Amino acid sequence: MTNVRVEYAFSVEDCDVSIGNRKALKEYRRIRQECLEHIRGLSVLPVFAQLQHLAWNTALFQTLNKGRRLEPDAPVNGPLWGLVTEGYAISTSLGIRRLLDNDKRRISLAWVISRIEKNIQLMTREFYVCHDGLPYDYQDAKDCFYANLSTSPERTQSFLVATGKEGWFLSEQMHENFDSLCGEPAKRSRSDQIDIGLVNSFKDILKSDSITTISTLASRVMVHTVICNQDEIKMPSYNELLDALSTLMSLANEISSSIFYDTNMGSVVPLYRGDPVEGLDQPWISTDNLGNLRSFWEDICKGIDEWV
Repeated sequence: MTNVRVEYAFSVEDCDVSIGNRKALKEYRRIRQECLEHIRGLSVLPVFAQLQHLAWNTALFQTLNKGRRLEPDAPVNGPLWGLVTEGYAISTSLGIRRLLDNDKRRISLAWVISRIEKNIQLMTREFYVCHDGLPYDYQDAKDCFYANLSTSPERTQSFLVATGKEGWFLSEQMHENFDSLCGEPAKRSRSDQIDIGLVNSFKDILKSDSITTISTLASRVMVHTVICNQDEIKMPSYNELLDALSTLMSLANEISSSIFYDTNMGSVVPLYRGDPVEGLDQPWISTDNLGNLRSFWEDICKGIDEWV
């Protein structure tokens, strides 16, 4: 996924909002821009990039683990496999915890949700539909489009305009999407707001059992060394890791594509142009070099022991 800056094609003055609402629209656009750039923008590790990194590690680890199950009697270096399993568990747990960090200096999914909640008064139908030049009332432009369609059999194609005052189709789609965000009102209004209950449901998702188990482990064992009894810390299963990751990915997609009507993460696992299983059928080193490697192990252990 290419990370690009969130830009607007139309000025606030060109948007279909009243003069009195322009200041608020400017603030809405700023918050929307901040949130989307946290999700998929130019920052070093936006939310989508963090999730894709975790997805890549998960796919790779599961593939390696499948290889062991396919040949359970094949010789495997125990310390190396222990490093692989521990490294995957730690990196994934910390990655999940990072997405829950609500500090304003952090790039996280929790921060995006908090921005939406704190500015819920700006999350209106008017700003949702009209924040970048689309018409609020799309019916006239729609009628004009169909009235101007050629009846000639030689011209069977017509192109929909997706921007500006003639962008009736996108405006209609956004109205329909906003209906679901604000509780399917009997009559639409520019002042309709995103249902705060929907935002609260996002916060509840971040507190789901699998996510809580993993974030607690990361906070109390991996990030900080908290004094506690061993039975106070639940060790998550690999299935819980998968559940937490899929939950966070679905939530990030929903916020981006539904709350802000922007892009979604179509491909979760990043494209790898090589062969991810290449070389797995080969030994790490040749038998002739095992003696050299064993001597290196003894030397490095001796050197580390001299630290004390």
